[in-house]
Amino acid sequence: MWFKGYGDYEGKIMELTLNEKDSAASEDDPDTGPNLYMLEGIVMNEPIDE
Repeated sequence: MWFKGYGDYEGKIMELTLNEKDSAASEDDPDTGPNLYMLEGIVMNEPIDE
């Protein structure tokens, strides 16, 4: 997901991703562990068209 900044964040975008946490699976049976996801994000400058 990308979000466009406004106000103090004009010219910035925030990218959010959901990444599955590897250690969430059970050691005995990896298919029975819960599906846990970590929300990660970065803020960067908007791309400039040249």
